[in-house]
Amino acid sequence: MLGGVRTIVTNKVHFATAERTRGARPGKAQRTGAPCAIIADEVAADPGGAFVHTLRIVMREDAGQLLSTRDGHTPSCSEERCAPRRHRPCFPHRKARYSEQMRTVTVAMLLVACGGNQLASNNPPPAESPRIGEACRVFPADNPWNTDISSAPLDARSDAWVASIGRNTPFHPDFGSVYGIPYTTADTSTPLVPVTFDYADESDPGPYPIPANAPIEQGSDAHVLIVDTSTCMLYEMYAAQLGSNAWHAGSGAIFNLNSDALRPAGWTSADAAGLPIFPGLARYEEVAAGEIGHALRFTAAQTQAGYVYPARHFASQNTDPNVPPMGARARLKASVDISGMTPQAQVVARAMQRYGIILADNGSNWYVTGAPDLRWSDDDLDALKKLQGGDFEFVQAGPVTGP
Repeated sequence: MLGGVRTIVTNKVHFATAERTRGARPGKAQRTGAPCAIIADEVAADPGGAFVHTLRIVMREDAGQLLSTRDGHTPSCSEERCAPRRHRPCFPHRKARYSEQMRTVTVAMLLVACGGNQLASNNPPPAESPRIGEACRVFPADNPWNTDISSAPLDARSDAWVASIGRNTPFHPDFGSVYGIPYTTADTSTPLVPVTFDYADESDPGPYPIPANAPIEQGSDAHVLIVDTSTCMLYEMYAAQLGSNAWHAGSGAIFNLNSDALRPAGWTSADAAGLPIFPGLARYEEVAAGEIGHALRFTAAQTQAGYVYPARHFASQNTDPNVPPMGARARLKASVDISGMTPQAQVVARAMQRYGIILADNGSNWYVTGAPDLRWSDDDLDALKKLQGGDFEFVQAGPVTGP
């Protein structure tokens, strides 16, 4: 996740020759993507050289838009494709959060140098996330997101799926005081605006109630999430851009928060699994109230070419059954003692034991998402990083729908 203040100190910067590639959508007819160009590679080390991160920055040549970053990997340009991420498995992992000592304006300068002004015009997330409160319930009590799976039987492939993601890989809360996936609210006064989509055949056409200050997630995913509290409808967009007079996105989905209705089979959403994003976010207002009453959304680097209920879409060509499909649900083992965790981390951990985490996208392993809010304590949430993949287990999944 790369916001205006989340950049890194560089020990070395070099500019790479621009290369171009075009992305294809697995399982679908090929569609032309925008040309890509790697503009810089950066290598950074924590003070003392304890570990090294490699950050690759990719720009869309047609819009000057930051498209992707990755850490811990330096792919060839042919791996960086400008087609939307959820339709291909090789998209870079989310960039991990860097330490406070590692912030500089390096990336901002690179964006200016390359004429990248798209991100500068994006609305930043609010200091405090909007309250949903009692205005709208987030899906019925029997919805999969709200189902207690603490005593559900294990899946026969639980050990294999955990090993695929990483038994010794640290868990990572991909949210905090200034980073995460933001959301906003709308009401009867919010204007309805048309939106065009790259994947219109799997997108809900709208119009969408988009506030003038709707925050756009910083980074390549550029999600926009809107809860209309007057109608209890959820509007989500992926790769959203506000042009001079209109909105455009890679895809968009509309969900009735009072309904258990799913996307049509095989349809994407603003997420790779065809699921809504908002109900899977850790939100500060829930933690402050002492309980997160739903499952959380998480990512894995390798996912299967298939999905299980309640997911509706996959984004992989990997047919190995020992790799988890989209929609697979894990839980923090009951044997993991969370009593000594810091307050905010303990509420998150308790939710993962009771409601679990749902695989919803390709990304960094064991990354769980939430909404940014200055009231989060990043130091408190860091207690979750002591967890590892081996602390989780997958509950029984239904049949896998594949290609």
